[in-house]
Amino acid sequence: CRYQDYYDNSWHGTWKNDGGVVAQQAIHHLDIIQWLGGRIKNVSAKLTQRLNKLEADDTTVSILEFEDGSLGAIEATTAARPIDYEASFSILAENGMAEIGGIALNKIIKWNISNDNENEVIKKYSQVFKDIPGGAFTMGESETDYQGPPGSYDAYLHTVILSSFQMSESEVTNEQYVHFLNGAFSSGLLEVQIETGPGPYTGDLLVFGTDLAPSEYSGMALYNLSGTRVMKDHDNADGDNDSFTGEIEPENPLNIAYIGYDELNTENQWFYIKDPANPEDFNWFELTYYYNYTDVSHQYDTSIVLNDFDDWEELEDYPNNLPTLLEVTHWPATFIQWYGAKAFTLFYDVTLPTEAQWEYAAQAGEEFIYATEDGTVHGDGTSANWNHLGESPCRGHVLDVHLNESNPYGLYNMAGNIWEWIEDWYASDYYNDSNNATDPVNTEDTGLKVRRGGSWNYHQATLKSAARAEDEQFKGNDHFGFRIAL
Repeated sequence: CRYQDYYDNSWHGTWKNDGGVVAQQAIHHLDIIQWLGGRIKNVSAKLTQRLNKLEADDTTVSILEFEDGSLGAIEATTAARPIDYEASFSILAENGMAEIGGIALNKIIKWNISNDNENEVIKKYSQVFKDIPGGAFTMGESETDYQGPPGSYDAYLHTVILSSFQMSESEVTNEQYVHFLNGAFSSGLLEVQIETGPGPYTGDLLVFGTDLAPSEYSGMALYNLSGTRVMKDHDNADGDNDSFTGEIEPENPLNIAYIGYDELNTENQWFYIKDPANPEDFNWFELTYYYNYTDVSHQYDTSIVLNDFDDWEELEDYPNNLPTLLEVTHWPATFIQWYGAKAFTLFYDVTLPTEAQWEYAAQAGEEFIYATEDGTVHGDGTSANWNHLGESPCRGHVLDVHLNESNPYGLYNMAGNIWEWIEDWYASDYYNDSNNATDPVNTEDTGLKVRRGGSWNYHQATLKSAARAEDEQFKGNDHFGFRIAL
């Protein structure tokens, strides 16, 4: 929907600088058509101006002929009134039909394909959004209730007013992130490179934004294809308070990147889910070799090679105790840097939750202290996926994004499983500056992004609705992921 004031701008709606309705409003839909249908051979179109005065068109109907002889059609307009309406995309073929829709073409509407279960397909590939009603609420918690590190209280009580919004019922899965990676890669927005710069990812295979990508993530790393479990001195037995010296206590080897990359793929499926039981995807014995550190930070003691393959019940009776390929497709995508979450939202025209939206949704309209299904923590691991046994390190790993029951708003795993990246920049005193604010979001670059919710390997205090955490936006390991909002 575009009114005349949009076209009164000196360049909008001109053939030279803006183009017609397809170039203005449907260009990415055309990308999808070509991605699925192949190259277009011929086009026959009727262009017209229905409601607006402009040099180009505000309405078009086009007939497409693809190189393989298939036919297609585009109907596009900015003359619909009074609001933007959802786009839709339909395919009719010899084995059935499918239709996708939603405000960002992110919802499967129909899926009548031979031998496919429509409900299972929709659940697998679509993000379900839940309506969150707007309102005023008290954000934060009193200092007496605060359970974070001493001297770090940052959850100052204040009032916030929020407009209604929508939030995805679950964290983004490996399967959903693979679909994004393939789509963005096909559009020239992503590239895969070995990290050559200094830092923790040196030598790893990373997904980067290209020069064609939006400025928010162009040139930035999004995802670590080489991501493996965190290896550090968890118990600080050497007493130096450095996690990267001394003897390592390894985490569960299943905490690994499950998205693979095949640069030779010819079917637009360069990125794929790796199968835990396929030795071509994972050689678990090789993956469980490791070194301890020396007394110099981040320096390995290569004189002794260790292996903990036999320490993990998931690797016993190999490969029968491993999770299945289907199971890991429904696990949350991890090893996501903040830029990787942001790129996903820009590609699908959605957003990351703001810190206020996240906490409001976690409270679930009932002032829940904990971001669980009922605001409580049972202590036995049934209310959330967290380190309920107090292990160091925790022997667990991420689990299904629909684990346990949803909260009253219909949201799963707001507490535990993975830390969720947030739109806001972190500032310890931001709450003091946003009292009585409407739809607040901290846009001032502080060098740290907010993350919320705790994860499979963290303690109970991080499961609180008011618990804040932060990290550098270019970090992302086996317990960093995200969910989305509208």
